[in-house]
Amino acid sequence: MEEQVAKSCGENSSTSILFGTEAMTLPTQYAIPNTRSAHQVQSYLHVKARAGREALIVGGFTLYLHMGEPASGVSLVLPIRPNAPLTAPILERIEHIFAKRGHVVCFQLLDSFAPAMIQTLESAGYGVQATEPVLVCEPGEVLRLQNDKLDFVTISADSPLEDVAENWNINARGFDPNATLAQPADVAEFRRSLKKSRAFTARLDNVGVSAGMYTDIHDGVTELVGIATLEEYRRRGFGGALTAFATSTTFDDGASLVFLVAASEEAGRVYQRVGFRPVGNLVLLTKKLKDQRGTQS
Repeated sequence: MEEQVAKSCGENSSTSILFGTEAMTLPTQYAIPNTRSAHQVQSYLHVKARAGREALIVGGFTLYLHMGEPASGVSLVLPIRPNAPLTAPILERIEHIFAKRGHVVCFQLLDSFAPAMIQTLESAGYGVQATEPVLVCEPGEVLRLQNDKLDFVTISADSPLEDVAENWNINARGFDPNATLAQPADVAEFRRSLKKSRAFTARLDNVGVSAGMYTDIHDGVTELVGIATLEEYRRRGFGGALTAFATSTTFDDGASLVFLVAASEEAGRVYQRVGFRPVGNLVLLTKKLKDQRGTQS
C-alpha cells in the first residue's frame, strides 16, 4: 500500500498505455460475474474519458477522440451496454474513424461488465495490452485503520497553497523520487481543480508522508487515485491508513461507491485489507497491426 499502488487509467495516464509487440494474457483472478458495481464503474469510465476528448457514438459504443496530435494522447472506445453488438460493419466504421485521424484504436472496458466482448475483439485481431485489477468499496465496508501517529489533512479549493503544494509534491515524489517539485502555477491550477474533489495528506510529526485524492463524484460514484507514500516511509501502514481515511471521507461527502485501479494484483490484495473488494479488471485492447514484413505486431 505504501508504494505507488493506485493509478487512474484512460485519463491523464497515456504514458502507462504501451502498444507492445505481444498481447498480455488476461488473468482470471479478479474476473467475476456482471454486477451492479461493474455497471457503475463502467459508467464512470465514460465520465473520465470525456475530458479533453470529442465524443462520437457508433452503434452501442462511444468513441472518445483525443483532440490534439495523435502522439500526444490516447483515443478510446467504450461500450455503452454490456451486450452492445460488435458487428463487422460497426467495427469497420470505428476503425475507419480512427485511421482517418491517425489514432490507434483502443477499447477500454471492465471485463466483468462485458466479458464476451473481449473474446469478440480478440477474434477480430485485437490484443490485450493492459489489464489492471479494479476494486470497489461501499458505505459500511471500509475499515478504519487506527494509526495514532498520523494526522490527516483534507485539501480543497479553499486550502492554503502551501498545503496544496505539499500534497502535490508527496504524490509526485511517491511515484518518482526524482520528480520535479511543483511550480506555483501547477499548485494554483491543482487547487482550482478541487472544487468537487478532495485531496488528502497524511502527516507524521507534522511531516507529510502519504498523499492521494478522490475525483469528482458522479451519480454517487468516485475514484480514489494517486495513493502514494514517500519511499523512506513505506511499509509502516501509512498508505493503508490514508486510503481508509480518504474512502470514509468520500462517503461523508455523498459518494455511495468508491473504486480504484490497483497497479498490480498484489496491491489489490492489500486494498482488500482496507475493505475494498474486487469487481473485475480494467482491460485495454488494441488492434494487432501488421508491420512491413507482414507479421503481427
